[in-house]
This record gives sequence, C-alpha cells and structure tokens, in this order.
Amino acid sequence: MTLAGRRCTHAPPFRTPFPNLESSVANTRSAEKRNRQALKRRARNVVVRTDVKDTVKAARTAIAGNAGVKVVDALKAAEKSLRKAGSKGVLKKRAVSRRVSRLAKAANRAKTAASAKA
Repeated sequence: MTLAGRRCTHAPPFRTPFPNLESSVANTRSAEKRNRQALKRRARNVVVRTDVKDTVKAARTAIAGNAGVKVVDALKAAEKSLRKAGSKGVLKKRAVSRRVSRLAKAANRAKTAASAKA
C-alpha cells in the first residue's frame, strides 16, 4: 500500500529543538521519577540564573554610571548571588570566580578613571 494516493488531513506536529520535558516518554517508574526531579531542578535553576543575571546587570549599570557607593553595594549583591549559585551547583565555581573577578576589575577601572578625571 502506498501513500501516493492519500492526502494528509492534518498538519504534522510542530517539533521544537527543546522538547517539553513534561511530556515524558519514560518507560519505568524510576525514569518517571528522574524526569520529575529534573523538572524541579530546572525550575529552581532558572530562578537562580535569573537572579544572577539581574544582580550582575544592576552592578554593570552602576559601574557604567559611576555611582560611587551604589557601585559597592551592587558589586556586593552580585558577588553574593554569584557565589550562592556556584555553591548550589547552578553555575560552575570557576566560572563564578571569573565573573566576580571581571566585575571587580571593571569597578576598579571605572573608579580609577573617575579619580583621574577629577
């Protein structure tokens, strides 16, 4: 039987590059449990990553604006959220150290540039 004479009555399903994890095709109870655990971890990690992005962005804008005391507070908050994400395993510890170092270096660079202008 060939498909040449048949006409498709429905559209093929849309496939995303990242399939929805909730529609699991797990075959065993343990695989279903691992899928549930992965969903919980993913939700938690998304929240932590968003917090890290927000605090780092706030620190970068404070550095760009040469806000003085605000830079120090924003830098402390960014470092705290980065270190916490590293300790929880959301980000790798070396990546955290690198990002903290780059933020501190940018803050020091802005500080010296502001003092040179004055």
